[in-house]
Amino acid sequence: MKKALLLFFLIATCGLPFQEVFACTTPVFQYAMQRWGQDYYHGLVIYDGSLTEEDKAILEKLQGAANHDIPLNLSLEKIDIRAEKRTVKKLLGKNIPEQLSALVIWYPMQMGFGPPVWTGSLTEPVIDKLIQSPVSEEI
Repeated sequence: MKKALLLFFLIATCGLPFQEVFACTTPVFQYAMQRWGQDYYHGLVIYDGSLTEEDKAILEKLQGAANHDIPLNLSLEKIDIRAEKRTVKKLLGKNIPEQLSALVIWYPMQMGFGPPVWTGSLTEPVIDKLIQSPVSEEI
């Protein structure tokens, strides 16, 4: 019985390295791009009191792009600095934009919460560059 067990163990251990092993043919990055959803940057529009008609039009254009008229991975929120000064200070510390209405953008939350990636005024040229950047045109 011991000899049979030893012979089986010897054949099994010597034969295993010669077994065929098949790997996945799909590269990981391709699998991720096909199967995983994109992360959304978090955008915050900060205004003082109320948005002007021009600001509202610009914001509608940006929200239209964020709602997939143009593939823009940005989720947007609005906040009135008069009503929510504590919240804005908590989010931005001393880095509150001087010129309002402003747009502040953070990396996706999956990256953890940190300082804003970008801060700028809510103007037509700025929003146009965000929607159609040179890199996105190249892609």
